[in-house]
Amino acid sequence: MRDRDPGSQVAARPLLALALAAIVAGGLSCGGDGGAVGPAGGTATGTPGPGEGPGPARSIGLISTIHDPRLRPLLDAADRWRRERGPARKVLDQVYLVPDVPTFLEALGDWDEHAYFPILIDDPAWTLPFLRAFRPARIVRVRSRRPRPAIAPWVAARLAVARSWSDRSVPDDRLDDPASFPSRLGPTPPGLVLSDAGSPMLAGAAALAAGRFEPLVRLGPILVDESGGPSRFADVLTLPQAVQVARAVESVAAAAAAPHASMGDRCDFLTLAMDWPYRYRHDADARPVRGEHALDDLIGRVLVPGQGPGADLDASRTRWAFVGRLLGGPEASVYRAMGSLFLQPSGTILWNTYPSGGPWDAYAMNLADVILGSFRRTSPEPLHRAGTAASLAAWHRAFDPASRFGLVLVNSSGGPDFFTITGGPGRPSDVPRGVPAAVAMVHSFSAADPMDPGTIAGRWLDQGAFLYYGSMNEPYLQAFRPPTLVAGLAARGMPLVAALRQGEDEVYGRPWRLAYLGDPLYRLLAGSEESSRVRVTPPADELARDHPGWMVREITARDVSLAPGGDEEGRLEGCLTAALGALCGGGGPGGEGQGEGEGGGDAVWRSALVSLERSKLPPGLRPALDELMIDAALHGGEPGRLLDWLLKIPPGEAGPRIERAVETVATARVFDASGRGMLAPALDAWESVLRRRWPAGARFPVQLTERLAAIVEAGPPADRVRFRDRLSGLCREFAAESSRSSLAEALAEPLRRASEASLR
Repeated sequence: MRDRDPGSQVAARPLLALALAAIVAGGLSCGGDGGAVGPAGGTATGTPGPGEGPGPARSIGLISTIHDPRLRPLLDAADRWRRERGPARKVLDQVYLVPDVPTFLEALGDWDEHAYFPILIDDPAWTLPFLRAFRPARIVRVRSRRPRPAIAPWVAARLAVARSWSDRSVPDDRLDDPASFPSRLGPTPPGLVLSDAGSPMLAGAAALAAGRFEPLVRLGPILVDESGGPSRFADVLTLPQAVQVARAVESVAAAAAAPHASMGDRCDFLTLAMDWPYRYRHDADARPVRGEHALDDLIGRVLVPGQGPGADLDASRTRWAFVGRLLGGPEASVYRAMGSLFLQPSGTILWNTYPSGGPWDAYAMNLADVILGSFRRTSPEPLHRAGTAASLAAWHRAFDPASRFGLVLVNSSGGPDFFTITGGPGRPSDVPRGVPAAVAMVHSFSAADPMDPGTIAGRWLDQGAFLYYGSMNEPYLQAFRPPTLVAGLAARGMPLVAALRQGEDEVYGRPWRLAYLGDPLYRLLAGSEESSRVRVTPPADELARDHPGWMVREITARDVSLAPGGDEEGRLEGCLTAALGALCGGGGPGGEGQGEGEGGGDAVWRSALVSLERSKLPPGLRPALDELMIDAALHGGEPGRLLDWLLKIPPGEAGPRIERAVETVATARVFDASGRGMLAPALDAWESVLRRRWPAGARFPVQLTERLAAIVEAGPPADRVRFRDRLSGLCREFAAESSRSSLAEALAEPLRRASEASLR
């Protein structure tokens, strides 16, 4: 990450041009070891010590109950939001899988004001987890049969959104303006979706605008100066630059959604769907507020001028809009948009690693557990673990081999790539794959770089989370709302971003360091409300009715029994078709239909899948095989077989997704075997991972070794001796090979500790 010159500012002329063009176009620390000593000797992330903390002029404090009168303005705004959701669409019981963004936008135009359905870009990494959660009656795979006339991306996105709001009989020249609210449809959500023609998230942005009846507004790149190029996600703005950006966004919002300046008016939510900087640096104030802040939490504020060219951040507490950011390329951003529009958590887990007593008690999850269980009324009841019961071993028992939890709330401490937990630390390799999820972590630095799967937030998003809330810098504990309050607000039907973010009367209600990554209008539905969303059977003659250039294949549960045949490419296609058929049910999760794992057909395609020879497939098709194999094995209860299969892939052919799958599956395998008192399989899995040819500097082999060492040290002396001997032999072997000598050096310290432990 690269800091800009602190003395530079956003050039007024380019940024003003950006805004005009858009108008025309349409405490106690959660980090480190969780200790109680904060910055400058104060109490970190708890109550600031005398003279410490932001020092607001107004009387503020931690709000822990929904009945606190300081929440009255937010609750009043939420009452209005409940009345502004647009027409109640029916959900057609189908999912479209399309090959690319142009086809996606064309299919998006098949929605109307009365009905809609999920559409995904056909990449198994994203389609399989979504389908497992949604369970449609049918899947429609689309292939373009002939080239389409070229349409500029922004024009195509606008047309798709406009068509999605109207009946199919409405001609193009009478469609609603997609950059304005469709007032003829009645009260619609008070939000805007901001994107641009060159944004990799444009397809996801169009989906949210279409699905939420929000205007799709064009907002171009951030230009730092006249001569330089646009600023990207990894760039760090100065405070004056960030303020210029925030004011430019407000200018666009004022033009598109007047009035906008307070909660409960026409613009209370903003979705950022473009490659914009994620952070800015503010060094003018004293610790602990000095340092990097989240740009998204500055946008949407009533900015009070400061002494310099920036703003007085502590005085800029009032919010006129909540902001969410959509991340990822076309496939990922569409997946996250569809998750927000169509999915509700089938299971909830609350994980509290904090001790009892003192300020930690405010973050206990007992009442949140009860509130969410009563509100959602889902089966099974929420899973709640706290204290020593919330250990890393228990974590793996709950999540492995594949997570079934669509709502994940975690209290922990740590850094960007680790979290404190009994038996830990936890690592990104402990983050599970599974069903799509909304994740919120009370934790420091977890969202330091959500684009990097080597970080906590980055791994959750890579593993299928469609929404993530966490900190990009040290936030301090009291920057997070207590879980009981979050659950209470969510149970009132409030969008999660409003339930999670602090307001102006709370301790860290100033522009701060917390990031909300996802659709800001996503909310949890009550069990009764969710059960009333009955899906309808799509018309039988609807396939490709308005798309003569399409070639389509309808897949249902009947296709699970197909016997894949032909060459390797044909057999892979057959396996994928059967796997998709296994994910069809109808009526949502648990819907009727043959489904996965039922009947002999499921065994047929699974047997064919494991017999495929990866080396005989074209390189472009191997990722599809990889994702299908990972998904099938994890959800089929065969992580051991999966690890063996993954380790056979030559390292030169293994992309980042394979590397991360090895980490996830190997970690789960070690915990599963050791948890059942079977040290030999755990040692075998660990050794097989170490023997893999890892890239130079890879940290996972050492981390897995340390993880197994901690497990072994808690066991009988004989186990410690066996582990020491296996590790010693591997170190000698690796030291003799020049290509592995660096790994032998990295394992020297774990070997020293293992040797000492074996003598105890």
